[in-house]
This record gives sequence, structure tokens and C-alpha cells, in this order.
Amino acid sequence: MKKYRFLLFFLLISTLGMARVTIINGLTHIHSLKQGSTTKGQLILRNDSKKEARIVVYKQDLSAICDKQIEYTEDGSQPKSLSKMLRTVVDEKVLIPQEEFVLPYLIDTPNQLESGSYWSVLMVEVVDPIREEQANGLIVNALVRYAVQIIGHIGTYQYPILEILKINAKDLDKSIKTLEVQVKNTQLYMTTSKAILELYDTTGKKIKTVKSLDKKVYPNSCTQFELQFTDIPKGKYACILLVDNGRDMFGSNVTIDID
Repeated sequence: MKKYRFLLFFLLISTLGMARVTIINGLTHIHSLKQGSTTKGQLILRNDSKKEARIVVYKQDLSAICDKQIEYTEDGSQPKSLSKMLRTVVDEKVLIPQEEFVLPYLIDTPNQLESGSYWSVLMVEVVDPIREEQANGLIVNALVRYAVQIIGHIGTYQYPILEILKINAKDLDKSIKTLEVQVKNTQLYMTTSKAILELYDTTGKKIKTVKSLDKKVYPNSCTQFELQFTDIPKGKYACILLVDNGRDMFGSNVTIDID
């Protein structure tokens, strides 16, 4: 049987479950920064395989411009980049089998920095691809790359005002309805938020509440939330759409027709 070679790139984790190195203390690290001081953080990596694994670490920026996909761009390219303040103690490391390694990083905060959230991404890449032959004869090379978001807050944190910009309803299939909600953060600080949809029938009885996954909404940036719901009888429903930033809720009225 003829064999084909593919090189697959994965952000965050390999969907084929073949990652040899894992980050066991999370892909988001948030710090309260003080002007003129150095803040310490760490990533905890573990090589779960029976072979050595070489990793390299480098910085990029995360950009979430409205109406565009999230992009990982050159470090220092976005206005609130943490890149110039962020440095790693180790940029390259070989992990022996089953080794657990603490990767330190430092954030050097200058004096007279404006209040708000600053952020960048530490990319942790397993340099040597994982090679696995599938049952159908395909040979798959998976290059595993984790994007770890490093976020720093300067000043007294303030929960931001969120603006619902767009609402779009679509059908994934006959049984699954999806409501896409674009939300913009118009303030200085990043927030982790979720969207909530409450559906009411013609008598005013609430028949269902749907919640999205939690997502980050960065300052002057947009995030798209998805709300999926099934098993709703045909008809027209008056709905309340809420966006919860952890303290405040921002709402909008929506009408949804289920065919």
C-alpha cells in the first residue's frame, strides 16, 4: 500500500492525543503586577513518553481584532504587549523520559506604566515530531505546540463594560441550533466571560437556559461566543441574551424562530 506523509501543526494540544510533553499547570497565567518590580511565574512541563523530548520556548503576541480570527503575531506587535517585560530563564531544554521540569519566567515591570491589562504568549514547542503509523498505512508526523497566555494587570482591577456587537443564528444540522455572539471589551482590563441565553415560550414560561464556554475578552478586542441548543419544539421564542463578566451582566433581547 502506498504511504503518504503529512505534517500536522497543532496549537495548544494534539487532537490525535499523541503529545509527549504536557503542561500540567494550565495554559493561562494571570499576575497582578507592581510598577518597578519583578514578578515570577512558572510553567510545569512533563515528558510522559519513553523517549527524550526537546522543547523550545519563544514569545508571540495574541491579537483578537473584531471580525477576524485570533492571530499569533510577532512579539511586541500589539499595543498592550507584555513581550518587552517578559523573559524566560530557559529557552531550550531536553526532557528525559518521565521528567517533570519547572520552566521559570520573569516579568520586569517598568515604572510609570499605564493601568490596564498587558498580555503575550509563550509558545512551547516540541521540536522533534511524533511519528506514528496508522492502521490505514498513513504515516502521521505531529508537531506539538502549546500557546500559554501570560497576562498581567497593572493598577486596581476594574471589571470592564462589555458590548454585544453582533448576533448571528445558524443551523449546524436539523437538530442543532447555534447562536454566535460577538462581544467587545471597551475598557482597560481583560475579563473572562460567558454568554447565557434564556428561551421563553409564548406564555412567558422559561423553557431552557444555555451557557457558552468561558472565554477571555481582551481590551479593545472582540471574542465570539457560541450557544448551541437542541430539542426545542418548533415556534417563535422571546429570548434574553446575557454576557456575564463575573460581576456584571450585559443583556439584549433576541427573537429566535425554530422551524
